[in-house]
Amino acid sequence: MKSRNEASLLIRPVVAALALSGMLCIAQGGRPKLYPSPDKAFVATVRPVSQGEESVVEVKSAKGQLAWRLDLHSADGEHGEVVVKAAWTPDGRFFVVSTSHAGGHSPAMHPTRFWDRRQKKAYDLARFGAEVSDAKFYVYAPDVLSTEVRNCKQPDSDVRIALVLNLRDLVDIGKLPASFPCARQ
Repeated sequence: MKSRNEASLLIRPVVAALALSGMLCIAQGGRPKLYPSPDKAFVATVRPVSQGEESVVEVKSAKGQLAWRLDLHSADGEHGEVVVKAAWTPDGRFFVVSTSHAGGHSPAMHPTRFWDRRQKKAYDLARFGAEVSDAKFYVYAPDVLSTEVRNCKQPDSDVRIALVLNLRDLVDIGKLPASFPCARQ
């Protein structure tokens, strides 16, 4: 078991590399990063906590009312998550967040969650059977998400599966398309 200081030394180079590559959404200096929705009705904030290694996400209305909060920090500062990428879908209905585990555990998994402003509800892609393996994702109009997931049919393989889905359909239907090999039916 590594001490907190040893774990911090391991994660800091990873966080620095992500920041330099432009993938890490938190601004240098540990300042929060703001994400206004396309229609400016909401503002999402990603705020670093625990020496900048873990995150808290908040979405507030333009009037300042809290609509969603995702607290990813842990008590010990080693077992939480840091937001790697965050973005609104072009239609502004969904706010998508992908993370990495702080402390270096589960480096191949990147929990990806999204908040639906119409339903006022948050979802985790893993709940639908999609274990995201790449922190990078892309959003397309109106509310399409593209990412890579672990191949559940060959879990030990390095082969990943591209996942492109309409978040509106996912929320409305409540499951991944039957054609997706890891879909929970």
